[in-house]
Amino acid sequence: MQSGEIFVPYVGHIRASGRSIEQVRLNILTALEPQTPNPQITLERVPGSGASISLLGAVTAQGVYPIEVDTMRLTAMLARAGGVAAPLEETVIRVDRGRTSGEARLSLIVADPVQDIALRPGDRITFIRDDRTITVLGATGGQTRIPVPRHDYRLIDLLGDAGGLNGNIANAKGVFVFRSTERGGVDTERLVIRFDLSTPAGIFAARTFRMRHADTVYVSEAPIRNAQKVIATVTGVATSADDVNAMGK
Repeated sequence: MQSGEIFVPYVGHIRASGRSIEQVRLNILTALEPQTPNPQITLERVPGSGASISLLGAVTAQGVYPIEVDTMRLTAMLARAGGVAAPLEETVIRVDRGRTSGEARLSLIVADPVQDIALRPGDRITFIRDDRTITVLGATGGQTRIPVPRHDYRLIDLLGDAGGLNGNIANAKGVFVFRSTERGGVDTERLVIRFDLSTPAGIFAARTFRMRHADTVYVSEAPIRNAQKVIATVTGVATSADDVNAMGK
């Protein structure tokens, strides 16, 4: 019952909330003894359908699971289900709760206890394998492949996740995004977009430019003119950050 009580014939309502099964059993036994000689009481907890959640997708054991004391948090429930079937950094969790929903990478949830939300009855949790990545090269805090955590991932967020520009060797005037785009599902166009992060306009452009799967970001170390010569040699095209607003939307 939502009140935290149970009803027992010939006894009435007994408080169960916050008490162990044995405590409640002894309470019922004591109440029945004056009316029934040697009463035998068996009591067990059976989770109701209203106190359960659904696990779907790339999880080892999909199904409906009861919310219990030791599985009230997202990661605890995941452990009960045997973990995920995909690499941690490639797994996105989406939680649907009523009319609202939210998602985050599992690696972020594990790293930040604040993201390990408390579960509620009726939650539907879907585990999605998402191996979209962006490659970061050049004078940053670390050359790496970074998972795309969400659909509105911006260039400025990516640079922050990569450790920022290397203050000793990075050229803030030469931050490049390499992108291949398909037109009509057949032709592929190669684009190079340059950002000048030494200016307020360039920083604002980086804050609005949306990244895509398979993009490559290069932070130049050499003077900007030399870097442009190299890029022109490789691709034959370069686009200024002045034109990125439309591309990033």
